[in-house]
Amino acid sequence: MPESTDNDRIANLEARIRALEEALANLSAERDAPVEVDPVFYRLLEERYRGSESEVRERVKPYVAEIAAYRDSLGEADRRVFQVADLGCGRGELLAALREAEVTATGVEANPEQAREAAGSGQTVAVTDIFDFLTDRADASLDAVVALHLIEHLSFRRQITLLAEAARVLKPGGRLILETPNPENLRVGAWKFHIDPTHLKPLAPELLMLMVEHAGFREIRLLRLHPEPEYDRIAKQGKMPHHATLLLYGPRDYAVLARKPL
Repeated sequence: MPESTDNDRIANLEARIRALEEALANLSAERDAPVEVDPVFYRLLEERYRGSESEVRERVKPYVAEIAAYRDSLGEADRRVFQVADLGCGRGELLAALREAEVTATGVEANPEQAREAAGSGQTVAVTDIFDFLTDRADASLDAVVALHLIEHLSFRRQITLLAEAARVLKPGGRLILETPNPENLRVGAWKFHIDPTHLKPLAPELLMLMVEHAGFREIRLLRLHPEPEYDRIAKQGKMPHHATLLLYGPRDYAVLARKPL
């Protein structure tokens, strides 16, 4: 067989391999890209189904207490430079609550409609992608990273990247706080989670805790939060087994709280 024919075949195979690699790279990028939704529509969606600003302000109180207690445990010099990043800050409920507690925080929000609303109430908001924001932060430059109802919008690959970046930018002893819909509540996992078209996949609490551990965090805690409004009434009636009441009316969200090792 002529040498030129062999060379042509090799060149053809190499070209096909390069084309396949490029196609796979494009497919991976498309899979990891966030779902795009009109910002005005998404603002309406959150108002309708996540809750009013006053309701969300009530829900974030435990996180404000957690962060403020950590800040107060530090020395005076560290308290003066204490910094929190609220990733995907939305309308800015947590930012406002932190400001009332005299905690300095920066919100990060890619949705300009929500970022404008948060900034309009006097909060500091970076209108940018959360990964661009984290990439620009120096190692060990933040005291707390908070992401409430954010991680379920990301592909698994980007979730791992988010946790790795959070571990990098946090100071030793810094706090990580994540909140996400709880699929242990069957109504959430089978129905309510899917109302938001930008949600990708519910995360089981055990999986998220393992991911946080894998990223290097320690003292990992799980909080199950916000049961359905009917939960107490139905539980007191006792007409359903307790486990069935939990499955249908139990906590709609859960939070994972963790510390970066000293």
